[in-house]
Amino acid sequence: MDQAAISSFISSKVLESKSSMLNKIDNLFSTKLNVFQKQISENHRNLSESQVARIEQLSQTSYTFNKTGNEEQHKANAKVAQKLYEPKDLLQDNFEGSIADELNTKISEGIDVKNHRQKLIKLADSSQYG
Repeated sequence: MDQAAISSFISSKVLESKSSMLNKIDNLFSTKLNVFQKQISENHRNLSESQVARIEQLSQTSYTFNKTGNEEQHKANAKVAQKLYEPKDLLQDNFEGSIADELNTKISEGIDVKNHRQKLIKLADSSQYG
Protein backbone atom coordinates (compact mmCIF):
# COMPACT_ATOMS: atom_id res chain seq x y z
CA MET A 1 0.00 0.00 0.00
CA ASP A 2 1.22 3.39 -0.82
CA GLN A 3 1.25 6.43 1.43
CA ALA A 4 -1.83 8.04 -0.20
CA ALA A 5 -3.97 4.90 0.21
CA ILE A 6 -3.03 4.57 3.87
CA SER A 7 -3.75 8.25 4.47
CA SER A 8 -7.09 7.96 2.70
CA PHE A 9 -8.01 4.83 4.70
CA ILE A 10 -7.12 6.48 8.00
CA SER A 11 -9.05 9.63 7.08
CA SER A 12 -12.17 7.63 6.22
CA LYS A 13 -11.96 5.65 9.48
CA VAL A 14 -11.52 8.87 11.49
CA LEU A 15 -14.55 10.38 9.76
CA GLU A 16 -16.59 7.23 10.46
CA SER A 17 -15.52 7.34 14.08
CA LYS A 18 -16.44 11.04 14.38
CA SER A 19 -19.79 10.43 12.73
CA SER A 20 -20.51 7.50 15.00
CA MET A 21 -19.53 9.47 18.09
CA LEU A 22 -21.69 12.44 17.05
CA ASN A 23 -24.65 10.13 16.49
CA LYS A 24 -24.19 8.61 19.93
CA ILE A 25 -23.93 12.05 21.54
CA ASP A 26 -27.02 13.18 19.64
CA ASN A 27 -28.95 10.11 20.83
CA LEU A 28 -27.79 10.68 24.39
CA PHE A 29 -28.87 14.34 24.37
CA SER A 30 -32.18 13.48 22.73
CA THR A 31 -32.90 10.82 25.33
CA LYS A 32 -31.96 13.07 28.23
CA LEU A 33 -33.98 15.97 26.84
CA ASN A 34 -37.02 13.74 26.30
CA VAL A 35 -36.82 12.49 29.88
CA PHE A 36 -36.41 16.05 31.13
CA GLN A 37 -39.35 17.25 29.04
CA LYS A 38 -41.51 14.37 30.30
CA GLN A 39 -40.62 15.20 33.90
CA ILE A 40 -41.44 18.87 33.39
CA SER A 41 -44.78 18.08 31.78
CA GLU A 42 -45.57 15.58 34.54
CA ASN A 43 -44.71 18.14 37.22
CA HIS A 44 -46.81 20.73 35.40
CA ARG A 45 -49.73 18.31 35.15
CA ASN A 46 -49.46 17.37 38.83
CA LEU A 47 -49.35 21.02 39.81
CA SER A 48 -52.35 21.92 37.68
CA GLU A 49 -54.33 18.93 38.95
CA SER A 50 -53.58 19.82 42.55
CA GLN A 51 -54.65 23.40 41.85
CA VAL A 52 -57.88 22.23 40.24
CA ALA A 53 -58.56 19.88 43.15
CA ARG A 54 -57.92 22.69 45.62
CA ILE A 55 -60.20 25.08 43.71
CA GLU A 56 -62.94 22.45 43.64
CA GLN A 57 -62.50 21.85 47.34
CA LEU A 58 -62.74 25.58 48.06
CA SER A 59 -65.78 25.97 45.85
CA GLN A 60 -67.47 23.05 47.61
CA THR A 61 -66.86 24.47 51.05
CA SER A 62 -67.88 28.00 50.15
CA TYR A 63 -71.37 27.02 48.96
CA THR A 64 -74.03 26.84 51.68
CA PHE A 65 -76.79 24.39 50.93
CA ASN A 66 -80.40 25.11 51.85
CA LYS A 67 -81.44 21.45 51.94
CA THR A 68 -79.49 18.72 53.66
CA GLY A 69 -80.43 16.13 51.02
CA ASN A 70 -78.77 18.19 48.32
CA GLU A 71 -75.73 18.70 50.50
CA GLU A 72 -75.40 14.95 51.09
CA GLN A 73 -75.68 14.23 47.36
CA HIS A 74 -73.05 16.86 46.66
CA LYS A 75 -70.66 15.38 49.23
CA ALA A 76 -71.14 11.86 47.84
CA ASN A 77 -70.45 13.08 44.31
CA ALA A 78 -67.32 14.86 45.53
CA LYS A 79 -66.04 11.57 46.95
CA VAL A 80 -66.76 9.83 43.64
CA ALA A 81 -64.86 12.56 41.80
CA GLN A 82 -61.85 12.11 44.05
CA LYS A 83 -61.89 8.38 43.34
CA LEU A 84 -62.02 9.08 39.58
CA TYR A 85 -58.93 11.28 39.72
CA GLU A 86 -56.81 8.52 41.28
CA PRO A 87 -56.93 6.01 38.37
CA LYS A 88 -56.57 8.85 35.90
CA ASP A 89 -53.31 9.87 37.57
CA LEU A 90 -52.09 6.26 37.63
CA LEU A 91 -52.85 5.81 33.95
CA GLN A 92 -50.99 8.96 32.96
CA ASP A 93 -47.99 8.08 35.10
CA ASN A 94 -47.60 4.41 34.17
CA PHE A 95 -49.13 3.69 30.77
CA GLU A 96 -48.94 5.04 27.26
CA GLY A 97 -50.76 4.14 24.09
CA SER A 98 -54.22 4.06 22.65
CA ILE A 99 -55.79 2.02 25.47
CA ALA A 100 -54.48 4.40 28.13
CA ASP A 101 -55.70 7.37 26.07
CA GLU A 102 -59.12 5.77 25.67
CA LEU A 103 -59.35 5.03 29.40
CA ASN A 104 -58.31 8.59 30.23
CA THR A 105 -61.00 9.87 27.86
CA LYS A 106 -63.65 7.71 29.53
CA ILE A 107 -62.56 8.82 33.00
CA SER A 108 -62.62 12.46 31.88
CA GLU A 109 -66.12 11.96 30.52
CA GLY A 110 -67.15 10.50 33.90
CA ILE A 111 -65.69 13.51 35.67
CA ASP A 112 -67.58 15.82 33.31
CA VAL A 113 -70.84 13.99 34.02
CA LYS A 114 -70.15 14.30 37.74
CA ASN A 115 -69.43 18.02 37.40
CA HIS A 116 -72.68 18.52 35.52
CA ARG A 117 -74.52 16.62 38.25
CA GLN A 118 -72.93 18.83 40.90
CA LYS A 119 -74.10 21.90 39.02
CA LEU A 120 -77.64 20.51 38.83
CA ILE A 121 -77.64 19.76 42.55
CA LYS A 122 -76.65 23.36 43.33
CA LEU A 123 -79.28 24.63 40.90
CA ALA A 124 -81.96 22.47 42.50
CA ASP A 125 -80.85 23.60 45.96
CA SER A 126 -81.20 27.24 44.98
CA SER A 127 -84.72 26.63 43.65
CA GLN A 128 -87.63 27.12 46.02
CA TYR A 129 -88.96 23.66 45.06
CA GLY A 130 -85.62 21.95 45.59
